[in-house]
Amino acid sequence: MKFTLIICIILAESFFGEVGGQIPECTESDLHYTYTECDADKSRWRVYVPKSNTKCYVGSPNLQFRGLPVLGLEKKWIKSEGDCSVTRSEYTERVQTPAVYKLPLLLYSMLLGCCYVKMSNAVYIRINKSCDAGRYLDVAGDQDCIDCPAGTYSVGNGVRYDQWDSLPKEFTVVSNGLRLSLKSLSKAQCEASVDTWVAQGPYLEGVPSDCNKDLSITTELITDGSLTIRYRNTLDMLGIVQIDMKPGKNKITFSLLGLNSAAPGNKFIIQSIEIKGMGFSTECTPCKPGFYSSIGSSHCTRCGANTYAPLSRSVSCKDCKEDEFSPPGAKECKPRPPCTESDYYASIAPCVNGTTYETYQWLDNKYCNDKHADSVILPKSGGSKECPSCNPGESLADDGTCEYCPEGQSSDGSQPCESCPIGTEARKSKTFIHFDVMPSGLYPGCIKLADGGSFCDKQSTWVPKGDYIQVSDDIRALDFAVLNINNSHFANRTLDGRVYGKLVIRFNLTCDPADPCIFYLMQEDSVELRVVGSWNATTTTVYMHNFTSPDVKLISIAFRKSSKAANYLSSNTLSISELRLINTVSGGATECTPCVLGSSAAGEGCHSCAVGEIVVTNNVTNKKVCKKCPANYIAQDSFTCIPCGPGLVNNEDHTMCVSDCQFAYDGMKFDLSSLSG
Repeated sequence: MKFTLIICIILAESFFGEVGGQIPECTESDLHYTYTECDADKSRWRVYVPKSNTKCYVGSPNLQFRGLPVLGLEKKWIKSEGDCSVTRSEYTERVQTPAVYKLPLLLYSMLLGCCYVKMSNAVYIRINKSCDAGRYLDVAGDQDCIDCPAGTYSVGNGVRYDQWDSLPKEFTVVSNGLRLSLKSLSKAQCEASVDTWVAQGPYLEGVPSDCNKDLSITTELITDGSLTIRYRNTLDMLGIVQIDMKPGKNKITFSLLGLNSAAPGNKFIIQSIEIKGMGFSTECTPCKPGFYSSIGSSHCTRCGANTYAPLSRSVSCKDCKEDEFSPPGAKECKPRPPCTESDYYASIAPCVNGTTYETYQWLDNKYCNDKHADSVILPKSGGSKECPSCNPGESLADDGTCEYCPEGQSSDGSQPCESCPIGTEARKSKTFIHFDVMPSGLYPGCIKLADGGSFCDKQSTWVPKGDYIQVSDDIRALDFAVLNINNSHFANRTLDGRVYGKLVIRFNLTCDPADPCIFYLMQEDSVELRVVGSWNATTTTVYMHNFTSPDVKLISIAFRKSSKAANYLSSNTLSISELRLINTVSGGATECTPCVLGSSAAGEGCHSCAVGEIVVTNNVTNKKVCKKCPANYIAQDSFTCIPCGPGLVNNEDHTMCVSDCQFAYDGMKFDLSSLSG
């Protein structure tokens, strides 16, 4: 006991000195029950100690808590070998505490901040298994598993990290010394560089950095457990990885390899990290503001749009007032701003007899106040107007919509489709330069990262503006506006050498330097979806990309207005005035081009003449026509006839020169036609 007293004095001196000697006595609210580590016979002791970060000393040994003495030491007998978790009691038997446990438990109590321990009778409890998700171990009561109160949640025998307003205190970010760029940086410079891991509210984002930094967490498992990570790589679909872990201390480290500060398109998004096998939960985790839960919940539910939860431990969400709004997961409502022209969009009815009309409607996620004095008025439906032009490669169909030209025909979009002339071919493409309506070959949508990466199929995420198409205000911070072009594959004939297809995009990107946005251009083949271009600063340009493989199934454009969850109404935007996907197998031809001859795919789709004919121009009509090669001439290609040599004539098809079987020598003529063939 002398050794124990010395330790107690040393800890007490340190403890008292920290607050200048003014240490209050602990009250019931300052203390809580907890368990010691497992001992040699797989047992635990329950001790009553000050809560973490509580500065007080335990004075009275008779302080009661739920009818139990403070600092009562109780030994828990675990039936299952190797399992030291505590959950459900089946029977209780009081015996005298063995002396062998008094000294270790006294030391443990002092290390937790206590300086007084009252030895009492022990309670032996048989243990079954850990508490299920949505329940916790009532360590201060009868030590049974009970449901979490409404407004809280529990994952059972573990912990889940899925709210990333800041990096949880259990995580550390340390530079591992690995340089991911060619810059010559010292260790100190790496430590001071931009963090690789950034908390974004609904998710944790791995961002490019010149120096790689590891994200680590150390946890101690009581039983066999697991690590489950829900993640996204750029805009891939949500992925889940589960790794088994053994009992004991486990250090989990996340490292990003292959990132570079010059490649803003490469990012790694962690939705949640869940660790199981920690034994038991002695309390439930409160839902943070903007979330709520019911009794016995294993997770908190985000408040929907235009609702809010101002406090933690909320059991429901409140509705915003009529002149207020809120994004999902809000803890307060904000005044609705006046409506502007960006808050509505026009729809054009199908053409009938060459005329159409416009209707106007508010965006689906309307956050503006149309009753505000400064608000614009939603335009009324307009009168009849001339039908807008179709896009090149299309023509107006009988039902008033635009459709691609049939095989072997082309159009500039303003005229009906016409057959390609002789000696030309209709090379297909998907061309978009008119945006009076949403073109039929474009597929708008969005990806809501705050909702686990769910995809929405919504026309209103992009607004047609006539000469261009623009991301609408339906898209808020952290979400991606997506625009897809489907492409089964490119034509087998190459455009130039190894180039099978080409993408041309003319766009205007507006990004506030203080409010970062990101624009990705991606292609998907049978293997992966990968970024082929990315921009994160104000840019106006025409970008061209060559595809060296015919196996490209999808072109995807994705734009995130802001990386700051708080900037819900960001003014960053992206508009596109031209999109061309060239040499496709579907779509329509914008023009007829000369047939490609001499290639391995010559003649595919080519509107050519019959065998032995060539293409010539009719002097009267100025149109291309087919003409048979004259006698003793053969067709060298689609445009040229060449003569046969002496003693040779053309065959019936004018495709080759053959002998006429007539032979003259020394004034004599010989007819060998009977030997022909």
